[in-house]
Amino acid sequence: IRPTLEYVSTSRPTILPATTNIVNDNLIDEEIIEYKIRILAMQDIICQRIILTFPQRVEYQLVRKQFSQLDLQSSILSSTSLDKLDSIMANHPETERRQNELITKRKIYEETIKELHNLEQHQSNANTA
Repeated sequence: IRPTLEYVSTSRPTILPATTNIVNDNLIDEEIIEYKIRILAMQDIICQRIILTFPQRVEYQLVRKQFSQLDLQSSILSSTSLDKLDSIMANHPETERRQNELITKRKIYEETIKELHNLEQHQSNANTA
């Protein structure tokens, strides 16, 4: 039994360093890729939040750019206040559609939670009965 143990222990050091280096390198690469993906996902979430929270502001910037490009800045922007422009943009069909989608999703989410809560109550009542 002893010679085989020695054989295993002497053969290991030559194999292990090579494989562990490869494994470690791959793990590091995977971690870096995962980290990059996480950062990109966070950026995406932040951008979505900004757009969903301030749709009027984002669209206002676009409208303002268009106004200046068309050189209508003096005639339109000076007579239209930021609040007025915001309310106009808030009633923009695309913004409204997005807001309605969010409301619908929130309703579905709340209904699902209610259903789950009712199921849990029903289950606990059935267990106690």
